[in-house]
Amino acid sequence: MMLPGPETPRHLYYAHFNSLRDTITNMEVFLVCLQLTPGNTREAAKLREHELRSALIILDSIMMHNNSRSHGSVIITGDLNNAVEDEPCVNILRAVSYTHLTLPTKRIV
Repeated sequence: MMLPGPETPRHLYYAHFNSLRDTITNMEVFLVCLQLTPGNTREAAKLREHELRSALIILDSIMMHNNSRSHGSVIITGDLNNAVEDEPCVNILRAVSYTHLTLPTKRIV
């Protein structure tokens, strides 16, 4: 049975946080939907970087400072509205995350 997880912030216009917790295994899944500020200006790029950093800080505090669960996973989805491929907000997200394409294929013992 899945039940709602801990309280998450609801006042951010660019990020929506949801979570589900399995009461039997005590595992939690967090879903974050981002809609960062659009625009091709330097100010918009700086604002997107700030928005992403603040969303990651919130995720870090939720994931690292909760001893009531055994395991947690995070799914980040949405639109970064980046103008170029190597924008700072994209590089930050690449640095802190991985996909099934970047996982090691060799078993680590």
